[in-house]
Amino acid sequence: LIEAAGDTKRRAVVGVGARVLFYPTLLYNVLRSKIQPEFHWWDQVDEFLLLGAVPFPNDVPRLKQLGVCGVITMNEPYETLVTTSLYLAHGIENLVLPTRDYLFAPSFGDICKAV
Repeated sequence: LIEAAGDTKRRAVVGVGARVLFYPTLLYNVLRSKIQPEFHWWDQVDEFLLLGAVPFPNDVPRLKQLGVCGVITMNEPYETLVTTSLYLAHGIENLVLPTRDYLFAPSFGDICKAV
């Protein structure tokens, strides 16, 4: 019971910190991707998988052009910049698995859904 209460408190503190840091770190990473050629917003892992940072709405047509058929969104709702309806309008499926940043991993069940 004490451990569960501590975990709840830790989740709340991390959640507040993540919200405060989201836009400054997003801006930092956008700027970094513009001035550091080796910093990629996404990378191709293999012929079927891209792994990257949060997409912007104007990235969706490019993702479609690259042959992306599905996007797994593993962010908190306030971090999600592209709606499922926008993905669907471009013929891209979207699985949303809300996942807290920093100290928390997705659940085993969410990992199974994604795979």
